[in-house]
Amino acid sequence: MDDYIDMEKVTMVDWTPVAAILPKENVDSIYVKLEGVHSKMSVYKKGETPDRLHYNTHRRIQPITAVADEHWSITTRTHFNTGDNSDRYNGATHGFDPKYKSMGGIFVGHGPAFKQGLNGPDVTSIHLYEMMCKVLGLQPAKNDGVLDSTRVFLSN
Repeated sequence: MDDYIDMEKVTMVDWTPVAAILPKENVDSIYVKLEGVHSKMSVYKKGETPDRLHYNTHRRIQPITAVADEHWSITTRTHFNTGDNSDRYNGATHGFDPKYKSMGGIFVGHGPAFKQGLNGPDVTSIHLYEMMCKVLGLQPAKNDGVLDSTRVFLSN
C-alpha cells in the first residue's frame, strides 16, 4: 500500500485479503490513487462493491475497500520487511472472494436424513440453513437460502 498512498493519510481498519481503509481527509483522492493501480487488487468505494459480496451498506464498512486476488496479500513494504514475517504470507488465510474454490467449505451430512456415500455437488453455504431446518423439522426464518439447492443431499 505504501507504494501507492501516504499511509499517514489513512487508518487501516483491517488488512488482507480485504483491506478496510478509512481516509483521514479526502476519500476520492485516496481512491483515485488506489483504483486500478495493481492487477491483483480490486478497489471499491463504499456502496460500489459487487452485490454478490453483500458488502455495501453496513455502518461498519469503511469508505474504501481493497480486495486481494486469491494467493495475494495487501500489506506495506515496512510491515512485510519488519521482523519475522516469513510464515505470515505463505500459509492459509480466509476472507478471499467466495468465487474462489479454495474459499469453499466441506459439508458432511450423517444420519438418516442424508444420502449415504454421496459425493455431492458444490453448494453455497447460504443454502445450508434451509436444509438444516428441513432436517430438524423447523420453520426457517426469512433468509436468502433455497432448499432446492441442497435437496440432492437429502434421503427423502
